Amino acid sequence: MDATAAEKAKILVAAFGSVAAAARETGIPRRTLRDWLGDKAKRRPSAVRTEDVRGCVPPRIEAKVDNSSVLVLPDLHAPYAHPDAVAFLCAVRDAIGATRCVSVGDETDFHALSFHDSDPDLDSAGRELESARVFLRRLEREFPVLELVESNHGALPFRRAHAHGMPSRLVRSYREILFGETDENGDSIVVNGRGALWRWSPQLRIELPGNRVAFVRHTYGADIVRVARENGACLIQGHHHGLLEARHATLLHGSVWALSVGCLIDPTHSAFNYGRASRIQPALGCGAIVGGEPIAVKMPLDEHGRWTGKLPIFGA
Repeated sequence: MDATAAEKAKILVAAFGSVAAAARETGIPRRTLRDWLGDKAKRRPSAVRTEDVRGCVPPRIEAKVDNSSVLVLPDLHAPYAHPDAVAFLCAVRDAIGATRCVSVGDETDFHALSFHDSDPDLDSAGRELESARVFLRRLEREFPVLELVESNHGALPFRRAHAHGMPSRLVRSYREILFGETDENGDSIVVNGRGALWRWSPQLRIELPGNRVAFVRHTYGADIVRVARENGACLIQGHHHGLLEARHATLLHGSVWALSVGCLIDPTHSAFNYGRASRIQPALGCGAIVGGEPIAVKMPLDEHGRWTGKLPIFGA
């Protein structure tokens, strides 16, 4: 039995209380979870190590998640992500000692499934998905525990299915689409626990020091600080590729902040030709929340558009 799959299965069963509950919550078949667990499948583990090997605490496992240092992954639009995206995110994660990792969505692009005109010179939907899966497997190896919010590009397969009258029972789960494989019987399975600890939600909640709360959604709008001010809460978003900034607002009874995390796309790729003439260009970087305060982390680039390997904002 693959050690990685066994460890993920243990974490899932500990998180949800039983094999049945873990299967129901994640969409992973009970049979698969039991196979990963081996001989211990039928009994609840008495002691399970809940910290991920890279420091990000799995969601919904501990009563209180450690939000002291949160890494916020931006829009990646696989397979059209920047070639240095994963290396850059790993460096930021290690620099801040991330205790939690979240994503603002659009981890995939699905250009060929868009309701807008698609570029006929790009890959078909099938080839595009396979390329995206290669990137996401690499990302999942580095970030095996990741909380993601639902987003417009991630929803494209389901919107397409709905538009063509396909009932939900005929559509695979998003986890299967991104990480599933077909076994010898033609059944869809998730091999070695890939993506088992990635979890999608409409919105994420991050508790901050001083009884403040930050919410993560794919987008709150271009003027996010106004929305934060009106709601009296700190907000984090992606979607707006040209916005990489942390803005603060003082209220009568305290203060709030708003964090837009830019993107880590490959701006030279033809998939983004639609924005070439725009006055606002992609701002490459990611976000972080350290000690309850937001940080917009810019990716410094060399003359060829590649990451320099430096993180000036952290003195590295």
